[in-house]
Amino acid sequence: MTGLTDAHAEDLCSAHSLQQLLTDLRLSDCKLINVSVPGLRRFIQNYNNLQHFGLRHFRLSEEEVEDLCSTLCTMQTLRSVKLTVDRLTERCAASLNLLQKCDNVSSLQVTCNMQLDSGMRVLQEGERNPGVLKVTKRHVIPDVLWALMVPVVAHMVCGPRHPLCHPADYINKDS
Repeated sequence: MTGLTDAHAEDLCSAHSLQQLLTDLRLSDCKLINVSVPGLRRFIQNYNNLQHFGLRHFRLSEEEVEDLCSTLCTMQTLRSVKLTVDRLTERCAASLNLLQKCDNVSSLQVTCNMQLDSGMRVLQEGERNPGVLKVTKRHVIPDVLWALMVPVVAHMVCGPRHPLCHPADYINKDS
């Protein structure tokens, strides 16, 4: 689909034959035109068998992340979520923690343009089950900043004993 509008979302909501069949919805690499999060929320809520949801290349405000996460938390069949978030603020991280705390969600992948220390702390504090959350860098994060984040992400994804959590152990001491 090259563009998704609120009108398209409403049309898809009325397609009752799809409601039982659709289990995987990934809106990525397409233009989302004139679509609001409430329109997207109505669309998502009509598909009661949705197991996997992905949303990329769509800028969400803090309020929209909060609204979307609270909607996704109500879906009992949802197992995995992949979201792109422009800035991982404390408020966005708190909203994403809602998804981490849902018993049914076993995989949450977040791709961020910019990860703020406070947002990462909120996500890390909210992580209930190691391995549920995966944070991925986008190319706009400087490598120096990403190098500082690797131990935190490795700890969150793999656990504290993972070798990446202890980068000092791998620094060449002869140089």
